[in-house]
Amino acid sequence: MSHAALFARRVGFGEAELAALVHGSADAACWKPDEQTLVALVDDLVDHHLIRSETWDAAAGHFDESQLLEAIAITGFYHTISFLCRGLDLPLESYSARFPSA
Repeated sequence: MSHAALFARRVGFGEAELAALVHGSADAACWKPDEQTLVALVDDLVDHHLIRSETWDAAAGHFDESQLLEAIAITGFYHTISFLCRGLDLPLESYSARFPSA
């Protein structure tokens, strides 16, 4: 979670947002409606390897097609980076934030 360590505060993420990303759901109260749909889209991709039609429809109400494609691509990019880091058993960065406990 080096991005959390470096950028979370800059974009207004506090403990509630970080905890919701790890242990919460897309409809967590800390998210605005557009953020909820983005989290749901990413959750669909990671958990089900697809985007459910209701998730797509909700996201399309907040984001245009190019933004939706970017969300899919960046989710895949980070998934790939995770596979590389875990597959190569790379050590955690010393400055990286740790996932909050449940």
